[in-house]
Amino acid sequence: MGRAIITKDKMYEEFIIQQGVSGTRKEILEVICQIYRDMWIKCSKRLYVCHFTVHLESRYQNQANDFISGTMQSWRRTLLNRKIKAEYIWASEIGELSCDQHSHFHIFTIVHGKYLQSAMKIAEHLNKLVSRRLGEDSHVFHINIPQKGNCFRMGKKVTGKLYNLDDAVYWTSYIAKVSTKFAPFMQKSFSSSKGFQDGVTPEIKYMLQLTKSNAEWFAWGGNYLNWEKILNFNPATGKPFTAENGTENYLSCTEALYPHGRVD
Repeated sequence: MGRAIITKDKMYEEFIIQQGVSGTRKEILEVICQIYRDMWIKCSKRLYVCHFTVHLESRYQNQANDFISGTMQSWRRTLLNRKIKAEYIWASEIGELSCDQHSHFHIFTIVHGKYLQSAMKIAEHLNKLVSRRLGEDSHVFHINIPQKGNCFRMGKKVTGKLYNLDDAVYWTSYIAKVSTKFAPFMQKSFSSSKGFQDGVTPEIKYMLQLTKSNAEWFAWGGNYLNWEKILNFNPATGKPFTAENGTENYLSCTEALYPHGRVD
């Protein structure tokens, strides 16, 4: 596994994030932002976010990641079968005051707030799913109540009316802190659902990485976009897009999205 990329900035892209003493992992922050942006659009700016902690017995340590990943994948498939959009992200941690190497998990679920607004119901569902894998009745998913802002049935309502997407990203960025991460040899220390990549071509994925600001992001789906200029690729020649004078016409994301200039 590659070395984690660490940032010690208090901002990631346009979001304020939680910052640990040792910094924050950029690859986790990137996934968090991608999930929220995707769900924000797909769910019409109406989300419900929950935070759970899971402690598994030490005898499950070698299988813990598989148990958590399998449980979360089953949970998401069930909701999708019911036409409810849902995503998740989890990270394995050691408590800052722990005296041993026994890990636990922090899990955030993000669902369409129009259809589901109960952390207790989500926890009940997850406990049933993990019990099947453990082979015993288990109640290991514990709700972490939001400390501030729009707490509702022990989760957090995130909507366009409340204008609190930034608050949700800040809350979720807790799991990106470096100091408490637990990464056994050859095991992942975090994972997430991949719904934000569904139906997206490699070219558009690259474009998504370039769109950093909310203004640019929400420009998608509106006016006509010149993809040849945005991606700097001419499908007729297979070469970079060139201007009439023959020079390569590399455009920034903002220039391509706003060919006549931005009006803020």
